Amino acid sequence: MIFNDKHVFLITDRDKFLYLHLHTLIENNVLRKEDLIIIVLPSKKNECYFVNLSKLSGLKYLKYNDDLLSDITESRSLTVMSLSSINSDYVMKIIDKKNSFRKKIAIYITDDEVERWVLSKKKYGNISEDYSLLISKSTLDSLAVINNFMAPNIPFKRVLTDVLGRKVNIIDACAVFNIMSNYSYEEMLKIENNIKDNSSTKILFSSKSIGYKKILHLFFLCKKISKAEGLFDIFIFIENKRVSLFFYFVSTLVLVFFRNVRITNFRHCNPLFYLSIVLSCHCFVLQNRGGGSTAIQYIKLKAGRVFVRDRSPNMEILSKYFELKLSAFNSINDLASQIIKKEDSVDLSYNEQCINKKINNSFKNLKSYYTSI
Repeated sequence: MIFNDKHVFLITDRDKFLYLHLHTLIENNVLRKEDLIIIVLPSKKNECYFVNLSKLSGLKYLKYNDDLLSDITESRSLTVMSLSSINSDYVMKIIDKKNSFRKKIAIYITDDEVERWVLSKKKYGNISEDYSLLISKSTLDSLAVINNFMAPNIPFKRVLTDVLGRKVNIIDACAVFNIMSNYSYEEMLKIENNIKDNSSTKILFSSKSIGYKKILHLFFLCKKISKAEGLFDIFIFIENKRVSLFFYFVSTLVLVFFRNVRITNFRHCNPLFYLSIVLSCHCFVLQNRGGGSTAIQYIKLKAGRVFVRDRSPNMEILSKYFELKLSAFNSINDLASQIIKKEDSVDLSYNEQCINKKINNSFKNLKSYYTSI
């Protein structure tokens, strides 16, 4: 059977980063292409589209169907990329087919679902069924029997132990993938060197699409930094059309009242253009949660200063897990003051070494897991 001794990965047809994750693991001898099978689930009921799925060449991709259940339970391991009401029904079908197989299942968790689980516990006293938080009965059933989670030990071991009310097994690994897997470290350095200029101070305000509240924060940031000398370019990402309309109103005010500040919104970017925007910036204001893989690449390339709100989830993981020295801020005024200062005591080379150390440890831990299971 084709599943014997294979490592199976379970994704939906909307997955955007497994190919990056596996590319990195294969390149670093954690896994071999010939040992992998990717099972693709429909993100909508009874539909499964391969057209928009980002694939890695040379890998076997299969559309899920119930006839595969027995074969899947004969595989060496199953890695579930994130867990929610979208995929947990299928996870429980696999476990119901062969209960002992649950010991070979690991969930690769992200900030998003853990945040939803924490919110559920705060709301109900225990993590409970709530479709608005993408938590179904099968999600709860899966969490009750699966004990292996792939995530940074800090803070997720503590958070999961609290949310689930029991000890969990953490395969200690950070996001190891490169957002530009087709480019080497040296090629990315070339991109950075070619696009960076000092005609203005360039600021990336969040690596993800922002909403109304963040746009207001951005306005007050512009007001503060406009009092400094020099030109400031701020780059943001907005996907929501209604939020975009609000942004154009705010950006017009900025254009009229703060003449030395320009804001540019990028709606849709291919990976190369996205990376070019990120690496062109002297300052990277990271959001409170998420965007870690982008920040890691930015720090590895010593592209500039990273600003993180003090005591935020991202500050905890970057300062405690990665042991990075970052520019922490407590308010928009504090952030603006630090950006205007333009120089601080953060050692970019030290941060690069910390990132490389954690990534190498992650490769080691993942290889140990997949080899020993």
